[in-house]
Amino acid sequence: MELSQWHTRLHEHFKQLCAQRQSHPAKPPVFALEHGLSASEVQEIRQSLQTHIKRAVPSDSHRLPWIVYATELGYGYEGDEYWQTFEQDTPGWQTYGDRHWIKRVFMAFHKQYCAARPTGEWAEHFSIIAWPIHNAILPQYLQTHLAKLLYDNKYAITGPLLRDS
Repeated sequence: MELSQWHTRLHEHFKQLCAQRQSHPAKPPVFALEHGLSASEVQEIRQSLQTHIKRAVPSDSHRLPWIVYATELGYGYEGDEYWQTFEQDTPGWQTYGDRHWIKRVFMAFHKQYCAARPTGEWAEHFSIIAWPIHNAILPQYLQTHLAKLLYDNKYAITGPLLRDS
């Protein structure tokens, strides 16, 4: 499938998710990790983007595949260097890529598809990588820490506490 076709497919998917979330009383955000693609489809997008970036700048006409790609890398983030990993996995990015473009397309994603927006001090300090990492919901390396924290505090997490924002 071509990148523009992936973009169209993802547009329909995220548009539908946004509509579903907007009808919910709490209006929870959409996360880019909720792309609904199989591992092989993500790999196909990855290969298409890697081929494209070797010869041209990223295009707004396929910004959603880039958002999925950046978010998948955010999911694998281990607390070190996001951009080093991104550039290593994306030959041609240093020549044709633009970190600020990534931030702009995530901001547009937020507006168009009711998507999650990173907030807080960390998001302000790391204002670009915060978008793909936040849209990854929780990077893999933090999941065991969260599970342990929840287990260690299982008796402190009560119904009244959960209802109190």
